[in-house]
Amino acid sequence: MGNRRLKLYLHLVWGTWDGNPWIIPRIERSVYRCIVNQIKQLGCEVIAINGIADHIHLVVRLKSTVSVALLVKKTKGVSARFINQFLDLEEHCIIRSMSSTKSGACRPLNPKQIVH
Repeated sequence: MGNRRLKLYLHLVWGTWDGNPWIIPRIERSVYRCIVNQIKQLGCEVIAINGIADHIHLVVRLKSTVSVALLVKKTKGVSARFINQFLDLEEHCIIRSMSSTKSGACRPLNPKQIVH
């Protein structure tokens, strides 16, 4: 039998409430760092992360024992909490929308090209 190792990549995109430009340049790297640390704590691997003032793109190699729901919950939560605390927002930076695409290892993929 061949190698049956699972490689599951997720491309996640989420935005700020009403498209507010809360991911300002002075906190952008710190927000990304929080997200990367959370992904590592789950045992997954960040392939690429990028975004602009109102949304974030993230490509992750998912560990087979981590559910998509848990990864999304933890990742969105840590980024929203960081932005709320840093900007001391009265209206909370609730993550409004989320979309994802999945890619298995059955076709060649360069996940970094997705977010750049």
